[in-house]
Amino acid sequence: MDFQPMHDRVLVRPMKASEHPACGLNDGDSDLQDAQEGRIVATGNGLRDEEGMVSPLDVKAGDHILYSQGVGSQVQIGGINLVIIKEADVLGTIG
Repeated sequence: MDFQPMHDRVLVRPMKASEHPACGLNDGDSDLQDAQEGRIVATGNGLRDEEGMVSPLDVKAGDHILYSQGVGSQVQIGGINLVIIKEADVLGTIG
């Protein structure tokens, strides 16, 4: 894939319900009901601070994540539906 997110953005392939591995999360939690699962396809390099130093992201390509529902920009690259989100919208990694 020839797409490189900028700064603190990540490119995510959302997972359909049938693709979700059993992760042992409590489905009754309202925060998790508002979450989306996906796999990170690509990441930006990180944010640059006032001194010009880049702070790398905590997530990487291949990570299975939960992220806030309704955030980011939906795009289609190479015929695949993807979402570009900020790292701050990643709630956590699974596995």
